[in-house]
This record gives sequence, structure tokens and C-alpha cells, in this order.
Amino acid sequence: MEIINTIKKMVERREITGYKCDCCSKTQTSESLPEGWHHFNSHHQAWGEDSIDSFEHYDVCSVGCYLKTISKSIEENGYFFGFEVNGMKRKFAKKLVSAFNLDKNEE
Repeated sequence: MEIINTIKKMVERREITGYKCDCCSKTQTSESLPEGWHHFNSHHQAWGEDSIDSFEHYDVCSVGCYLKTISKSIEENGYFFGFEVNGMKRKFAKKLVSAFNLDKNEE
């Protein structure tokens, strides 16, 4: 014989309803990354296995915000061993930002 009970369950889930630029705070309502925006991350390897905690994820709305965010990430974490931002090693990322004259000396 089956014993049947009525159980009421509530399911809660997180859904993306929009994006906010990590540089200028511009917002866009969208379930996926808006056209013209870019998602990237930075991390380093200085803490061994705990380096997973160094991952930072960024969403930016423009090329200018992208370069400013890379510059800020280099400034804050570039001295750590194995630092990378958007797949670029620190030296290359610094050259890229300098090429666009957005390095920390001009902010």
C-alpha cells in the first residue's frame, strides 16, 4: 500500500534580470550580456590553492570602461604572482592601457 502525503514545496532560484557596469554603474535590463558589453575576470596565483578566492568578475559597457577597469585591476592586484586580467599577463595589460593613455598617472 502506498502512503501518500501532500507536501507543499517552494522553489527559490536566482535569475539574471539585468547588468550593471562595474566601472560607471550604467545599468541595462537584459537576461543576457547586452550587445556591446564585455565580461571578463582577473586573478592571481600568489595564495596557492586559496588563489581561487582572488577571482574577480567584471561586466563593462564600453571600451573606455574596459580599459579603466583593467587599469584599476592592475593597480590593485598586479603585484601578485601570476596575475592575469582578461587572459593577459600584467606586463601586456599595462602596455595595452598605456597605449590608450588611460594608465593610473592620468586619472
